[in-house]
Amino acid sequence: ERRPLFLEGGAGAGGPGALAALPLVAGGDAIGAMGIAFDDRRAFDEDERAFLLAFAHHCAQALDRARLFEAERQARLEAQRAEEATRRALDMRDRLMGIVGHDLRTPLAAIRMSLGLLFRRDDLRPDQARALARIGSSAVRMTRIIRDLLDFSRLSSDGALPVLLRPSDVAAVVRRTVAELQAVHPERDIAVHAPRSAIARVDPDRIGQVVSNLVGNALQHGPPEASVRVTVEAGDGGVLIGVHNGGPAIRGDLSELFDPFRRGAAARDAGSAGLGLYIVREVLRAHGGSVSVVSTDEEGTTFTVRLPAPSATTGRPAPER
Repeated sequence: ERRPLFLEGGAGAGGPGALAALPLVAGGDAIGAMGIAFDDRRAFDEDERAFLLAFAHHCAQALDRARLFEAERQARLEAQRAEEATRRALDMRDRLMGIVGHDLRTPLAAIRMSLGLLFRRDDLRPDQARALARIGSSAVRMTRIIRDLLDFSRLSSDGALPVLLRPSDVAAVVRRTVAELQAVHPERDIAVHAPRSAIARVDPDRIGQVVSNLVGNALQHGPPEASVRVTVEAGDGGVLIGVHNGGPAIRGDLSELFDPFRRGAAARDAGSAGLGLYIVREVLRAHGGSVSVVSTDEEGTTFTVRLPAPSATTGRPAPER
């Protein structure tokens, strides 16, 4: 019942006094009731009834606000606990990736150095050479994954990748990077079309990383029989690097390819951390450049890197070494 009750009290001396039983209503809901007792018997006139009803209304509003405040306080505490737990988990993840990445680089470097020594032998049988090439390809891929993980950890903590900008021959960087990839993928056709030189103000190591990630992505996700074509164009507006491979078009939203931990649906193995294209985008952002992709069934897939002209290049300085 939400109706107020006004009891005038019993008759005679010593009888029970008057009582007002008032519902507490807030937001259309009854949240309780309150009683006000009087020692003497009395008749409640219209003004007293209106006052008591107004008093009950204000009490109900105050209780409702207190209840809402407590619920909001609890919600804030829960949100703070969840945020703190998330932050600790992210810190632990970044710390773990950094430790794992640094610890794995040394044995991988030893594997690659040993492979180089074995490849110099003159008595290798064809099957042995192919086995060594597969080991070398896996070592290169693992090295790239580790570098991507370390860069992702740095991006998570610092928000950007440092670059050491200096005038560099982008065409030479592309040719050198492709030659290294071709050495560990002798069965694949990787062609480079570049001018004699293409000077830009870049971090050559980082641009080599961009090319390595894009060509490695094309080799991994493109059909084995599809060739990979890398082009370099230089002009007043800057330098363009294109990486093209044939095969079916990439399905889905192409812009999501550059999100971290995304793997192409056509991947044939788990040799990717899903960070390669994300790192490419962030490296180019640090250079003031960009990367885009076009993919169709008829033309295949082409990633285009745009590096600004030297006068327009801005980057985040690398830390002193």
